[in-house]
Amino acid sequence: MRLELATLKQTEEKTIDDFIVRLKSKAALCAYASDDVKDEAITQQFIKGAIRPDAKKKLISKDNGLKLADAINAIQTYQASIQDTSAFNSAAAGQSTVI
Repeated sequence: MRLELATLKQTEEKTIDDFIVRLKSKAALCAYASDDVKDEAITQQFIKGAIRPDAKKKLISKDNGLKLADAINAIQTYQASIQDTSAFNSAAAGQSTVI
């Protein structure tokens, strides 16, 4: 099971939240010594398996003691800001063509 966890990757059609659920589900089947060890394994694979290079950089730039909850929060916030920026740019582009 740990090998399967270590090879999970986010796919294009899946959101970050979907990927987190898959990681947590797979990790729940592994016999980790503690929840802290399990969370560390999930966090490492979360970083490694994220599909967007910019998201990986965001997580890697955090300190070495990055906790799972903090990693999830950072990426969800980052993802929301990208979506907001995209929506703003789309709206701005649409408005500029209206006469």
